[in-house]
Parts: sequence; C-alpha cells; structure tokens
Amino acid sequence: MEDMRFGEDVVDDDELLKSIQEHGIKDALTCRYTDDPDIYEIIDGRRRFKWGQIAGYREFRITVEEMTDLEAYSIAFIKNNQRKSMSELEEAMWLKLMLTKFGLNQSSLGKLVSKSQGWVSQRVGAADFVRDLPVEHRKVMKTERQARAIKKMTEEKQKELLDAAAITGSLASGRELERLASASKEPREVLEKWRYQDDEFILHMLQEEAGLTVSDAAVMVKNFRLKKLPWQKRSKGIDMSEVTHPPDGDPKAEMYKKLSEWYPLNLLDSLGMVAPALSIPTWQNNCRRFIRLLLERTPVNVKDLLMEEFM
Repeated sequence: MEDMRFGEDVVDDDELLKSIQEHGIKDALTCRYTDDPDIYEIIDGRRRFKWGQIAGYREFRITVEEMTDLEAYSIAFIKNNQRKSMSELEEAMWLKLMLTKFGLNQSSLGKLVSKSQGWVSQRVGAADFVRDLPVEHRKVMKTERQARAIKKMTEEKQKELLDAAAITGSLASGRELERLASASKEPREVLEKWRYQDDEFILHMLQEEAGLTVSDAAVMVKNFRLKKLPWQKRSKGIDMSEVTHPPDGDPKAEMYKKLSEWYPLNLLDSLGMVAPALSIPTWQNNCRRFIRLLLERTPVNVKDLLMEEFM
C-alpha cells in the first residue's frame, strides 16, 4: 500500500519516539494477510512500527484481518483521519489515489470514508493542483485552503512564494494567501495612487488592493514616507533630464516640458495625480482653477504676503 504522507513533522516524530521509549506501544498494529503466510502487510500503524524499531523493539502486537484492497485503503484513511496524523493535502492525495485506483465516484468514496461528497470534492480539487508540484513545495503546504489560494495566483507568483517557503520552512496562512491572491494592484501602484492620504488610509488600501498583511503594510508605509523604497532611491521627485530633454517624438514629454516653463513642477506633479490632462489648454485651465481655489481659501494676511513675494 502506498504511503501518501509527504510532509515531515520532526516534533511529532520525536514525541512518538519518546512515548514509545517511556510507555511502550499500547495499540496493536492492524495488518492483513499476504500471499506469503510468514509476511503480513501493515494497514494501520506504520509510524509506530518504524519508531518502535528505532527504539529497539523487535516484536509487535498485531491484529490480522482478511480485507480487500479497497477495504484496506478505507480503513487506513479513516484511522489516520481520526488521529489527525495527516495534513489536509495528504488526505487529498490519498482520496485522489482511491478515486483513480478503484474507479470510484466522489459520492461513493465519501460513504466509504464517512465524509460528505462536498468534503471529498474540496480535498480532491486541492489534490489535482498539488500533485504536479515539486516535493519541496508540497511539504510546506498543509491545508486545502492554502492550495486553493495559491492556485489562483500566476505561475510566477506561485513559484516566488513556494520557493521562499521551502527555504524558511513556513508558508503564510490560507487567509493571508487568499488576500494575496485577490490583490488587484502592486504595492507601488497603491502608494502612488494614495500618496496624499493619511498613513492609516494608505495602510488599509495596501491590505485591500495589494494584499499585504498589517505588519508588512506598516513597514512599507514607513519606508515610503522616509523615501527608502528601492524605486524611490533611484530618483527623488521628477527626473529633470526627462523633462528638459524628452525623447524625440514623445508628445507627452514635450507638453510637460512646455508646462514646466510656466508652472512649478510640484504643482504639475500633484495635479497629474488627481486630474491628468491630454492637452496644454486643459492643463492650463486646471492649474488656474487650482491656484484660484488656493487663493480663495488662503487668509487675507497670508495672501497679501504671497502677492508681495511674487508680484
């Protein structure tokens, strides 16, 4: 019988070995007959057998039963599921094997293992995705929810996440992965779009639109304000070489160059974020409207100082 467990749990293995050394093996191994009368196949208890041998045991209590292959697989699955000794994805792989090996449908398989058809369907859906992954990627995934979330991502994003998890030995929770899978924007897009909002608002939008966790979003907002993000280090503000020496035939750059002769670059940059325009007259109208509103809302004494400064 194939063993569908591909994960490793060093803590559980150490605890089992310690228990065997201190208390012995209390439960008998469940076995079935084989064609050789001197050999039995272990259906339930393979880990106890393995770690019992490591602990020095050479004899084991067993119960031997007559059973078909289908009965053997069903019994082994049920007992492991009851003990929660398999991850959700190991269960998924086991169920998928049974469907293929015995030509069952999900409804009949559910009855065999005492589960609903819906429960079986969710597990099998995860197995279809997981079985094609490299072993090192399978080992870091534990839940069907994690598999479903990663499945929605691009292949590039899947590989990036799973490669990192294989190195650290830890993968984000299903909930965090679902947030990443539903992300509609890159963090930089969110930061540039909402740069003039307060930090709390940007923090929220990084979670909603870029799928970041609270802690990751907080670090990114802090570094953004300090201009420590990689793309901020390349250029502080507007690249003047692009404004004063635009590429030949680039109408947008030529327009921006012309506007920069009349208006401050910071003003153009701000208006470009909230009211981008495609022609110089529209830009001029937007600039005049902004300046007029600014002067209307400026206290008289401050307005007089400004007029003295610039007139």
